[in-house]
Amino acid sequence: MKHPSSKKTLDSPPTLPPQEEWSRDEDDALWDILDKASQPEPSPFFARNVVRATRQLPQKESFPSRLRAWLSPPRLALGAGACALLFATYSMWFTPHSPTPTSSVADAQDQVEETQLSNFLADLVIEESLNAAAEDPTLFTHDEIIAMVGL
Repeated sequence: MKHPSSKKTLDSPPTLPPQEEWSRDEDDALWDILDKASQPEPSPFFARNVVRATRQLPQKESFPSRLRAWLSPPRLALGAGACALLFATYSMWFTPHSPTPTSSVADAQDQVEETQLSNFLADLVIEESLNAAAEDPTLFTHDEIIAMVGL
């Protein structure tokens, strides 16, 4: 059986489970001391102090003020110095060295070999594609086959 106060409604505050009855007589000494204690009084300027403290809280800054803070002269000088350092490092590190006559001949020969190899591979791809088109004509459109033949 449920306790009658355990029924929850929106209008009534939550209730605690029943406990033993408390009497002031048990803690009489404590209550005597508490009766003699002074009651704290709020300052007459309490409301004014609270409003002032609220106004002094940091406010969210607007976009233009944040942009001005980022584009301040010290930050711009630091950014320009970093860019100059990066540019100097890049120009010193990646400066092409003057080619020697023997390396230019070797480079020209390498370039000729690469060109011949790429031409050979292109011809091989076209030949294999034409062989595949000869076996199954539905793989390529008419225009693609003409482009491979070179007409």
